[in-house]
Amino acid sequence: FPSTTLFRSEGTKSGGLVHIADGAIIGRFCLVGAQSGIAGGVTIGDFVVINGPAGVAENAVIGDGASVAKGGTVSIDLAAGARFDGAPEPSGSGQ
Repeated sequence: FPSTTLFRSEGTKSGGLVHIADGAIIGRFCLVGAQSGIAGGVTIGDFVVINGPAGVAENAVIGDGASVAKGGTVSIDLAAGARFDGAPEPSGSGQ
């Protein structure tokens, strides 16, 4: 089985009932909201906020400082600083 790196470094926190699958990497100083799911092979940069409940699909990459709105399901890669509100395309200047 691939290993899971829950927290590469200090400062990352998660709420209750969060599922993080094998092979996921979560950066420093991230917040993962309650009832969120992170699939295998996902890479999350530093200072990312995932407002729960939300989901991140297999092998997605979320850049540093990006944020995911409550109820969002990320199935595409997000650039650094992007804001994802659950719509088909990310919104904001981080595209």
